[in-house]
Amino acid sequence: MIDLVEMIFFHADANPDKPAIIISEATLTYAMLRKGILSVERQLRSYGLKAGDRVAVSIVNAIGHMTLICALHRAGITSVSVDPPQIEFLDDMVIDAVLTNAPVSGTPVRMIPVDESWFNGELPAAIERYSQPREGDQICRLIFSSGTTGRPKIIALTFEAVQERLISYSIRMSTPSWDRLVCMPGLSTNYGYCFAITTLWLGRTICFAYDATARQLILAHQAEMLVASTHQITDIVKGQEEGFLRLETLRSIHIGGAVAYAPLNARIRLMVCNLLYCGYGSTEGGTVAYAPAESVYGMDRAVGIVAPWIEIQVFDDDKNVVDYGKPGEIRLRALGQGYRYTKTSPTEYQVDQTEWFYPGDQGMVFRNGMLAVTGRINEIINRGGTKVSPETIEEALKKHPKVEDVAVVGMLDEIGIEQIWVAVRSRGGEEIDIGNMFDFCREATPMHIPDRIFQVKDIPRNRLGKISRETLKDELKTQEKNLALTVR
Repeated sequence: MIDLVEMIFFHADANPDKPAIIISEATLTYAMLRKGILSVERQLRSYGLKAGDRVAVSIVNAIGHMTLICALHRAGITSVSVDPPQIEFLDDMVIDAVLTNAPVSGTPVRMIPVDESWFNGELPAAIERYSQPREGDQICRLIFSSGTTGRPKIIALTFEAVQERLISYSIRMSTPSWDRLVCMPGLSTNYGYCFAITTLWLGRTICFAYDATARQLILAHQAEMLVASTHQITDIVKGQEEGFLRLETLRSIHIGGAVAYAPLNARIRLMVCNLLYCGYGSTEGGTVAYAPAESVYGMDRAVGIVAPWIEIQVFDDDKNVVDYGKPGEIRLRALGQGYRYTKTSPTEYQVDQTEWFYPGDQGMVFRNGMLAVTGRINEIINRGGTKVSPETIEEALKKHPKVEDVAVVGMLDEIGIEQIWVAVRSRGGEEIDIGNMFDFCREATPMHIPDRIFQVKDIPRNRLGKISRETLKDELKTQEKNLALTVR
């Protein structure tokens, strides 16, 4: 297989001065990236780290973080990117060390401090071009899933799986032509990681929008492609509506992480870029389906055409596979599939290589390969036999002129009937008249009028902007309890 780092080294030979990674205050060329990878690899050996070990990376600077990922890959060491709030989840893994520029005390995991010397060490005159030999089924990368339930799952990718994702993502990004990509999702997400490594594998330039706005990076570096979660692109649209900037170089946008509905797609195409690709995928399956927004226009909750590297089935409550256009639960298997990684003891783990992956979504597949996702299985609200997806209500309530953000959850009452509770965040923090909000719901969602409506300061979301519904439920329970005490 054509290795990630071997391709980076090829680009360093062929085009050494070409920018590989750009952040707001610095640019790293391919020659500099190769030097950094080799210098880091030497440091890894000096700390006794070797092929087969598992190492977490907790570095905010995207250039340093990406260089560490590549060096660990070349050394045959499993990497996992960890945002500061995720440090607490390291106990769920069998980790040999954490590479960080901000060591945390009180954790049993070995902390190795990283500074600038890691990337600027002296290199030998003769450089071994090729990576360490390893088996395709050896674990290469661990990734935290989205964690909408509060505690994320850990998904393992093998070297072979990473190679398959390099190929599939390069196909996804193949048109229109581009050279510079602005990436908003972080490296701790599958979305950010896969787009980042594919960009470097192809010899292009990736700009990370961590400490600068995506619009600023597009303008400053004349980027042609933008990658964002559905929640992140919403913020860009709002920015464009408040102060329009002509992003003339931008040729395409890829969004994912949640279903983007027709009104949002229309605003993106009007205010940001006309060529918009909608996608659906997961940490386990990678890219499952995608298509230009114009191809899914008019199809409720369509997310794209199922990719040729994906086998997908929809089945009913009796586990029978249903025909095209019939709703049911989705399952899939993929080239480059990831598998659940579980710690079984302080020093051991297991990888569940179940053939089929169940993402927990319900939907339907049409004869032309179009996939529509109608909701999350465990989030469907069943109020006295009437079932509804929270997204259906959320999309309707977003049209209220005073609502900035909204989330819907199902809450059991005293007799076990699921109620519809709504949390709304207002525009500009102004007070919302709850009575008027109920009147709006009677017009907008007459079949699913909420039982309770709460005004909140913010809607809890994960790294890709998905609503953290379990966290929200806890917050609303607390608000309800405090309200009851106040009334008494």
